[in-house]
Amino acid sequence: MAPADIAMYDSDMDLPLVGMLDLPVGWHVAAHRHPRPELILVTRGQLTADIGGLRIAAGAGDVFIHPAGITHHERNDGRGPLGLFYLLAEFDPLPGVLHDASGRLRLLLRWLAEDQGAGAPVAVLAGWLAAIRAQLPGCRDVGDAVVAGVRARLRRELRRTHALEELAGAAGIGPRQLLRRYRAATGTTPLADLRRMRCDAAA
Repeated sequence: MAPADIAMYDSDMDLPLVGMLDLPVGWHVAAHRHPRPELILVTRGQLTADIGGLRIAAGAGDVFIHPAGITHHERNDGRGPLGLFYLLAEFDPLPGVLHDASGRLRLLLRWLAEDQGAGAPVAVLAGWLAAIRAQLPGCRDVGDAVVAGVRARLRRELRRTHALEELAGAAGIGPRQLLRRYRAATGTTPLADLRRMRCDAAA
C-alpha cells in the first residue's frame, strides 16, 4: 500500500470511508493512525495487526477495531491472498477480536460499500452504518486463547484431516471442554469452522 493510500484513509470526510481490499501474500502497510476508529473484517486469509503494542491475529470472519489515534500496522501473514473490509467511522470500544459467525456483518459492509460507490444519499449510508453498529454486539468474542490457538492451527493446516480429540489434546483440554469453549467463542464447532475456512480459501 502506497503512502498516498494511507493519507486517503486519514481523511476527515463526513461520510464513512468503506471499502474491500484483496491483498497479495507478503503485503504489509507501515505504521499509521486514523482520526476515527477503523473496523476491519477479514473475509479470507490471515491478517496480523500490531495495535499500540498489542498483536492480533485474525482469519476469515474475524472482526476488530483500531481505536482512533492509535498507531497500528498490518500484514498478510498467510500463505494465500488476504481479503478484508475496512470502515472508518465512530464505534464504541469492543473487546479484542470478534467473529461474524452469521455473515450478516460482512453482507452489511458489502452493501454499504456498493451504495457508497454508487453515490447513494447520505441518509442511505447512515442507515447501513446504523445497521452495522447494531450487528456488532451479536458478534462473538474470540478472546479465548485456547480457541484462538486451535483456530490458528486449523488455518495453518487446512488440508489436513483433524479429529476433535487430537485438537483437544494439543490444546491441553478434553474434547467436550474444547467443543463447549469453541462454540461459546465462535458460535460453531471446530470441524464446521474448518469446512468454512476451506470454502473461503477455495473461493
